[in-house]
Amino acid sequence: MIVPYSAEAETRQFLRDVFDVGLEKPMGYVSGELVRAAGLDVTTIKTLLEVGAERGAYVLEESECSVFGGAVYAYHHNALAVHIKEYEDTLWRAGWLGASVVTSVRRFVLAVATVTVRQEDNPRLYECIGRAFADRRFRPPFKGSRTKKIRKVTHEKKRRAQ
Repeated sequence: MIVPYSAEAETRQFLRDVFDVGLEKPMGYVSGELVRAAGLDVTTIKTLLEVGAERGAYVLEESECSVFGGAVYAYHHNALAVHIKEYEDTLWRAGWLGASVVTSVRRFVLAVATVTVRQEDNPRLYECIGRAFADRRFRPPFKGSRTKKIRKVTHEKKRRAQ
């Protein structure tokens, strides 16, 4: 059976990449060009992503990232913080970490958006990026103990805020 092409279905699939960001998928992105082609606005997408759920987002113009038409990069702060901790040595060597968890998360997202990493040049960093996007080519999706670590970080942050 031949399934007809559907621009609407393709758009939903790409938008799912950013709206599925959470405990098991620390990062996602969608091209600004695709968002605009769907009749949406990148700032609206950013606002929707940042409502609750400990997600954040960056809107980058084409001149600021390696995506045609710019992009919206979404991330789950706690999930990405745990992910960064797992790859801390690799990320330090690449110069991708900041002085704190907050600056490290911000720096990681922006580095992923702006730096091209080739697998043959730095396989560990390439894997780190792939896993941040929950790319199935790099180990199984995040489940179990990793999710428990993220929930523990979230609980500790809430307790400190009280």
